[in-house]
Amino acid sequence: MSFQDDFWKRKIEKSMDHIQVPESIFTFAKELPYKMEEQSKQKTPRKSKWKKWLAIAAASITIGISSGAYFSPTFAAYIKSFFVRPDLDEGLQIAAKEGFSQKTKAAVTDHGITFRIKEVMADTNRLIFTYSLEDKNGKLIDPTILFEKNQLGPERTMYFVKSMDAFYITNEKGEIVSTNMTYQTKTGRIVSQSINQVFPHGHYADLMFALNDKAREAKQLFIHIDIHQIGTVEGQWKLKIPVNMNKSMMATKTIPIDKTYVTKDGLQVTVKNLVYSPTLTSIDIETSWTKEGKERLKSHPEYCLGDQMFYQPLFDIVDSKGNIVATTLPRWDIEKSKSAVFVYKEELPSRHPNIVRWRYSFLPFSLKGTYTFVFRGIERTEFPNQSMTFSVDELK
Repeated sequence: MSFQDDFWKRKIEKSMDHIQVPESIFTFAKELPYKMEEQSKQKTPRKSKWKKWLAIAAASITIGISSGAYFSPTFAAYIKSFFVRPDLDEGLQIAAKEGFSQKTKAAVTDHGITFRIKEVMADTNRLIFTYSLEDKNGKLIDPTILFEKNQLGPERTMYFVKSMDAFYITNEKGEIVSTNMTYQTKTGRIVSQSINQVFPHGHYADLMFALNDKAREAKQLFIHIDIHQIGTVEGQWKLKIPVNMNKSMMATKTIPIDKTYVTKDGLQVTVKNLVYSPTLTSIDIETSWTKEGKERLKSHPEYCLGDQMFYQPLFDIVDSKGNIVATTLPRWDIEKSKSAVFVYKEELPSRHPNIVRWRYSFLPFSLKGTYTFVFRGIERTEFPNQSMTFSVDELK
């Protein structure tokens, strides 16, 4: 344990008020049919330019998880899945072993090339599917031919959709539930896509999507595929594949917490829910500025761009021994699994312009022991507010 971690451990033990979560969390944990293991992958250093804490909080919330975990009887009898590969995270692997994936024969053929989906798995946090490409003779084609590839390092490749191609997820109402990101490729092309990550493996590839709050109550999701070119062949490969969510919804449990802390600078932070799903554990947080906080911000224009302030909550989840099992803090000695897998941010519409909702999703925790949510403070972006006077004639 580092000096910094030891310091915070002592602070927790001496000064933190522990707010107990409802007893239902213990009962539910005993019923969970899967056992999660610790992770060992390293976190990629983050390079964003953030300032120090605006406030250090003196509050924590204890979240207990019973040690009554067990292997489901289906564990040893699971059907072979693409998602049990060691190159995928253990949240996906264990969920697949527990039978949460679905085989499918969905396919579309045009100009002798077939796009085929082999397997799908989804919960309220993310959806992943495996696909292949075949020519008219049944020979498998490199599946990544669909994407523009940008090599960012020896072991990191980014994949961007080409031209008018689209991949996204909707619910029963037709609302898009896959989160969207905009990127600029090395060629300068601006790309907006729902695909969160691409995992090539041999003649197959997986596409993974992060899902927003509209996926929480969906009993069925739909994968939308719209491809206009594969290699040099132009055509129309269009699919809409239903994904039944009943099994994953039954295994998903939301534990209400609704505990609030107000920093000395006027930021109100409410931990709303703890959500267990087959592949991830999520924490829902809501933040808003008090009247005093808004007044204080007026005297610091460098904190804001227009009427917006860009910030994010910072917290750790620690076990009963003081070890960090999940964190939002960028530390070189924290394993990748302890950092947020997905961060979903939603600013509410004009009726509640001050409220921001956050969802932080982590790889599932071990089901043994008791965990404490420790709020560290917030991280903010500061914008330059400087000017200089010069003479154009002198510059000449």
